[in-house]
Amino acid sequence: MKILSGSVLIVEDNSLNRALAKKLLEVMGLSVVEADNGEFALELLGIEKFDLVLLDIKMKGMDGVEVLEKITSDERLKKLPVIMISAIDDLRTITRCLKIGAVDYLPKPFDMDLVQSRVYRTLKHRRNGLDKLFPKTNVINPRILIVDDEPLNLQLIEHCLADSGYDARSTENPVEALTMLDKEVFDLVLLDIRMPEMDGVAVLDAIKNDAANKELPVLMLSALDDFKTIRKCMEKGAIDYISKPFEKIILISRIESCLGTA
Repeated sequence: MKILSGSVLIVEDNSLNRALAKKLLEVMGLSVVEADNGEFALELLGIEKFDLVLLDIKMKGMDGVEVLEKITSDERLKKLPVIMISAIDDLRTITRCLKIGAVDYLPKPFDMDLVQSRVYRTLKHRRNGLDKLFPKTNVINPRILIVDDEPLNLQLIEHCLADSGYDARSTENPVEALTMLDKEVFDLVLLDIRMPEMDGVAVLDAIKNDAANKELPVLMLSALDDFKTIRKCMEKGAIDYISKPFEKIILISRIESCLGTA
């Protein structure tokens, strides 16, 4: 368990979800303040200093999008990182929040590893306060290996990455991917879970069992709404995951978060 110090504001109108999120964050060493509505959250932000906000999208009264807009338009608060919480599989709303200024999002129901991983990375990458303990990486044009058996997926991802200044290589063959990792240096792997012959879980195992690559960040790609498989991958060492289909801004946001270039 990675231990931090700092203060987090949880804005969530469901008391059970608030309690669970609080417990997960306190285990990490963080102090937690709760708000059950957007109006109260903004009052707290006006009188207390926080290092992070976890903000539910769907709330009675002022919803999370409205609260986020007020945070990002306030000169005192606009650099405060906000992670959105959503029980809805609504890419348009999540995309809108990222465009407004949210740094990430968390799906409900909460997964312990996912909550702690994304919160840790967000705090780690801050440019003040806690971030002094965790310097930002200085990777220029990070090299990313994409492993997916669908040619169309590879083309779409390559195009997204090229537009964002990444140096991307790709392969449809997971065995070839392992050979490429032996011969070349990459900063991140985007790895599909479902592939014929050798699936993403087996490729992940091979990467993490290789002394030369065991610290290499691996971001899983999955069209499955299958938290059991995703949890298995994270337990084996994957840094995070992205559900397919995805919006470009979600893909780039997740990559930046995993590389520390956000």
